[in-house]
Amino acid sequence: MSRKKIMLWGLYGQGNIGNDCTLQAMVCNLRNCLPAAEIRCICSGPNDTSSRHNIPSYPIDVSVAKFSPRYSAPNNSGARTRVCYLLSKYLRKVVLRVLRVPLEIGHWITVYRLLKGVDALIMPGTGLLVDYSTTPFGYPYYVFKWVLLGKLRRCKILIVSVGAGPIYHTLSRRFIKYALSLADYRSYRDNSSRHYLDTIGFKSKSDPVYPDLAFSLPRAIMPTDTSRSRLRPVIGVGLVDYAGQCGSPEHKGEDVYRDYLNKTGLFIKWLLTKNYRVRLLIGDVTCDTPVKNDLLKLLSQNGTKLEDGQIIDEPIANVEDLLLQLAQTDIVVSARFHNIVLSLILGKPVISLSYTDKFDSLMEDFGMMEYCHRLETFDVDRLITQFLKLEKNAESLTRTIESKTEQCRKALDQQYASIFEEFSRN
Repeated sequence: MSRKKIMLWGLYGQGNIGNDCTLQAMVCNLRNCLPAAEIRCICSGPNDTSSRHNIPSYPIDVSVAKFSPRYSAPNNSGARTRVCYLLSKYLRKVVLRVLRVPLEIGHWITVYRLLKGVDALIMPGTGLLVDYSTTPFGYPYYVFKWVLLGKLRRCKILIVSVGAGPIYHTLSRRFIKYALSLADYRSYRDNSSRHYLDTIGFKSKSDPVYPDLAFSLPRAIMPTDTSRSRLRPVIGVGLVDYAGQCGSPEHKGEDVYRDYLNKTGLFIKWLLTKNYRVRLLIGDVTCDTPVKNDLLKLLSQNGTKLEDGQIIDEPIANVEDLLLQLAQTDIVVSARFHNIVLSLILGKPVISLSYTDKFDSLMEDFGMMEYCHRLETFDVDRLITQFLKLEKNAESLTRTIESKTEQCRKALDQQYASIFEEFSRN
């Protein structure tokens, strides 16, 4: 039997812990189902991914940015300096446009070569089918390019438990719909993703829905729950760099961010006055760390004492760090999707601060829709009321969560067995 070559593709290794835990789940299950397979990865952070999972990794795309460093005009610069700056900025745009075409042709050739001999190109998990943080020629185009070249190389294309929407640009929708139509297998991580694709004209009703791949993380990496040994409850508060949906007509920017930060600060202040301890959590090392710093600064300005141990602020760099810190909480209130997912895996009662339908779908699946609040409009007093109700019902909710989590794990085991059956036979 020939050794199978599997190429994984996604936004991994760039500091987003939710994406990274999805990759970790797929790699672990791939090694269980196809122990002899040769695994490679195409991702946005190949160095980190390669060292973390011990697999060869390559970049999704060649960025022309490295050929054109960004310059900024000094503050209070003179007219001559400003003119030079504007001229260099204009020339940079010209250079980028000139370089883009030959670089892109070169990358198509590189991708075609990389896919030689690959049996399957798998795009596992994450909110892959979106364009709210990019342009049509960002990730929608990359997905289309890699899928098309994979088909030309006669790879099996598997798009597994992905999230979809929002997709604002018409061209983005065309790229994504065409890529999906070429796939040999498609599944979505929630009903809202499948329904969203229906609304933009892609017939997805026959495609299955499976849980988020993080629910199939190996049991061996799950830390011991220490919540029952504490006298004072610890509440995990997950932060996110949210300022409205980028790319949408309703994007409001800084005002949304400040409002979210202020209300989060008020909720934390209430927790502290009631003698809870608060553990600050992040889900993206690069994007959420500044949010945590802004929140700590805001709390300090509002007279909250930060040095008495009531607020726990420890570094989180990877999936294991996040799991360990979640295990040291009693309840989690978070605006980061995979903070919620990993908390549920650990049997923790959660309150979701939702900014897309994926939160609502997850909470509804676990019978906890009443504990889901919209991030942009949540009311602090109502959040406190919901928190007290959640705390009161925590014991019964934990049993429900544990039962549902086990169902998710079994469903994903079935999906892995189904999609890898062909490769294990040959």
